[in-house]
Amino acid sequence: MNETLIHCLNLLIHEFKNRSNQFSVIIDVIKIHLNVLLNNTTANSPLETKCIQHLLTALISAFNLCYQETQARLDGHDWDSGGLELWFGGWAWNLGRKFTHLLPFYRHQLFKLSYKMFSLTLDQDEGLRSKIEAAMVLSLAAGINSESQDDPPYKQILNGCLGVVKDYVDMFSDNIKLVWFYQFYILCQLGDVKAVKEKFESYQKAQGSIRNDPEFFEGLSVLASSRSVPFLIQLLPTSERQVFRQESNQLRQLKFQIKLNEIAIQSLKVANAIYFKSGEQAVSYRMSINWKRIISIGSEHLFLLDDIETQCLNLCEEYHSFLRINSQQLEESHINNFFNQVWNFTMEIETYKGLKAAGRWINLIADLSNSAPELQKLYRSLNRRISINSS
Repeated sequence: MNETLIHCLNLLIHEFKNRSNQFSVIIDVIKIHLNVLLNNTTANSPLETKCIQHLLTALISAFNLCYQETQARLDGHDWDSGGLELWFGGWAWNLGRKFTHLLPFYRHQLFKLSYKMFSLTLDQDEGLRSKIEAAMVLSLAAGINSESQDDPPYKQILNGCLGVVKDYVDMFSDNIKLVWFYQFYILCQLGDVKAVKEKFESYQKAQGSIRNDPEFFEGLSVLASSRSVPFLIQLLPTSERQVFRQESNQLRQLKFQIKLNEIAIQSLKVANAIYFKSGEQAVSYRMSINWKRIISIGSEHLFLLDDIETQCLNLCEEYHSFLRINSQQLEESHINNFFNQVWNFTMEIETYKGLKAAGRWINLIADLSNSAPELQKLYRSLNRRISINSS
């Protein structure tokens, strides 16, 4: 019974799909779909999930038709919609809120239709604009959460999300940090290094408070890194967070992730520069925490390429200079922890590449041990071992 009903309803949608003069009939067909969906039973038999999905797919198709028709008629300035766009937008909103257990792609489409329908209203009060803004954010979150979707492909969904971001930026200035986080994550997932770099640079030149917000650039760094998922989950609304499938998260290609790591490091350096300019107390602590993250990201693929090892060593030398300059503002544990990091790198490089390759790292350990006298014993023991191995 379920399958037969769905088939008949889909035929009705298809029959009137290309008949612009049958607008009222399409609305009637939508009402039939809604009645079946909301009653959720046919002949005392609950609708199966598959049938609900088919119904929603047909409804979304019909809503799109009605959106195009409504927009065309309103653009002609000779038609009174009678609030029809609010009726469509309200139903799309309610369905998106109701079916939270289905694939996120359905919610992405429904919330997208909702804000587009609401946006056709010329006289928008504060309550309607608030709902438009919320629908945009929910559509973005559900689109990002549609990674398990095969048809259409995930990257196609993400490209569609960039259009939602553009609509949001054109209409609103509030909550822009969250939307830009979504935008940046989407670009990272699409795998276009040039686009990610250009967007990262644009954030640094953006109007408003974003370009002077160190926490924003710290967030960008996490999203560009290989450990982006936990932070992304925190950014999602509760409805998407509850159904997020972490195991389905597609791994970025290694060569691309290495490029993203460079942007992640640069983003933390931008954050540190903002902290430094602020002149506030305790910025040295925040900057030191970011330097630890920089070293962690920089050492992620330490033995993969010689360039990465050199870059990591240069970063360590920069952090060492920072610690030396700010030693009086920082607890000694910062130096001790960094010493342990460099010590571990040195031991690993010696194991894989020999003492000669570890030489520059050993010199850095010597400098660090001078900054913290209790570390000199460790350094002397390393020197003795090197002497024994060299003889």
